[in-house]
Amino acid sequence: MTGGVDLIPDLSFADLEKRLPTGPDVIVVPQLNDAGEPSAYPIVQWLQQQRSKGDPLLVSVCVGAEVLASAGLLDGRPATSHWLGLIGLRRSYPSVQWQDGVRYVDDGDVITSAGVLSGVDATLRVVERMLGPAAAQRAAVDVAWPDYSPGVPAPIPLSKPAAADAVGLLSGAYRWDRPRMGVLVTDGLGEIELAAASYTELSYLARPVALTVDGQPIRSRHGLTFVPRADLPSAAPGLDRLVVPGSEAAARSIADGLRLPERLLPVYLHAQPGFGFDGALRDISSIYDVASARWVAKTLQYPNTNPQLAGRAWPWSLTVRPILIAGAAVVGVLIIQRLLRRRVASAAAEHLAVHVACHLSSEYFQRRQARGGRMPEQ
Repeated sequence: MTGGVDLIPDLSFADLEKRLPTGPDVIVVPQLNDAGEPSAYPIVQWLQQQRSKGDPLLVSVCVGAEVLASAGLLDGRPATSHWLGLIGLRRSYPSVQWQDGVRYVDDGDVITSAGVLSGVDATLRVVERMLGPAAAQRAAVDVAWPDYSPGVPAPIPLSKPAAADAVGLLSGAYRWDRPRMGVLVTDGLGEIELAAASYTELSYLARPVALTVDGQPIRSRHGLTFVPRADLPSAAPGLDRLVVPGSEAAARSIADGLRLPERLLPVYLHAQPGFGFDGALRDISSIYDVASARWVAKTLQYPNTNPQLAGRAWPWSLTVRPILIAGAAVVGVLIIQRLLRRRVASAAAEHLAVHVACHLSSEYFQRRQARGGRMPEQ
């Protein structure tokens, strides 16, 4: 939901209560930007109510674990979250036994997952528990998930900030200069495919905005309703790129033949088979650079760093900018210092001249007084 995408809910909590009086069997909790704040209290209260009246399986994705922690549902229990989020979570919720190095932690009625894509493994674990390993294996194959580990969470490297992560800071420093990228969404689009297209926002590489050809809402492959923020014809003049997610859209070349500016040659992210994020990572590496694609994969905790990534190794143009800015700042300081020195020197010379004039005038009047008021010969 970070990349210019809006979703219409199907039900309110009250609607759900009417449909499922005994409550849902599984509740998936995503990240909330206001977790722990009063504005999130209705959600926290609802989760607490569900736990008090039944035994739903709670599944958190990424920093969604903070929502469960703020509700007191993880106190004294093992849990995990995104590797960057864990830094603050350990400080804010010390009663939780935070773990890292695993895709998910299954603690019976609560499953918490690590970075965003670790939620795929957590979901497969839910399928295992409800339908069996064979069904989970089929689901993993269907979405081309490369890291399925039946029965136990797959281990993952202990991620921590590294020098190569500076590419994210460089992109974030120039957010005003990001290209505006249209994401053409179509009926039947896979949700993972849509998420992959919008996640360029995660590394500040582009400003994605969801579009449809006619500006009307679309229904995704599994029945979610997404609302575009514009229609393609009216938005086209302000766009720098156009990407089209979805294997079906690629198979039908759905954007070919549309009257678009030449610069908006459609890029079909999922023309090749594979997991939904593979095409997005390939696009990032070819349009921007390999370092940025690897940073996105790290922030997502994507286990597969091989789709083959081709492109520039590093965003040197972004790297040079702060150097040039720093150099310009140094030159500016030197110029100001030189002007100040000149001004000080000029003021000192003027002060000296006044001092000398006053001294000569004083001497003149003293000599005149000594001669009885007569004017000196010279």
